[in-house]
Amino acid sequence: MFIDKQQFQFLFLVLCLVQLASCSDTIFSGARVGASLEIATDQEKYFPQDTVKVTFANDTSKDLFLLSSGCSAFDGPLPNMVIEKQRGRVWENTTDYSCTAVYQPPINIEAGTSYSVRFRVGVTNIPQEEGTYRYLFDLRLVNENEEPGEKLPARYRYSNEFKVSK
Repeated sequence: MFIDKQQFQFLFLVLCLVQLASCSDTIFSGARVGASLEIATDQEKYFPQDTVKVTFANDTSKDLFLLSSGCSAFDGPLPNMVIEKQRGRVWENTTDYSCTAVYQPPINIEAGTSYSVRFRVGVTNIPQEEGTYRYLFDLRLVNENEEPGEKLPARYRYSNEFKVSK
């Protein structure tokens, strides 16, 4: 049997699509269709003295742990996070907050629930520079021993982008 160039291209495209479909993410395998993990700030623009509220909405079938920095926020432990600033097309780590850290257990964000935390934007060392920022949180799956397990891939751990102005 001989196939022409157009048939070959079509067959190649179908095989590529099948391969792409088989590369699904195993982190949330078994999650219901439409399940998501959303990390969102309450506003898109802040001033250094503002309070930011970050909500973690876990609409997946997996329980998650949000690790604590050991510092305190307004409503509980301050999550362990990296603060990134966009410079051109590159995101740079600008994390430089400090506190007297005390051990705090991880925050359990059960499947189908949400968790919110409030903290001052300036406390997280964004106060001096205007720009576009985002948070990268330390989120982990809950393992079989009910302890923090595998860290989620970075794409699931970022907040939305937001602006800081003076």
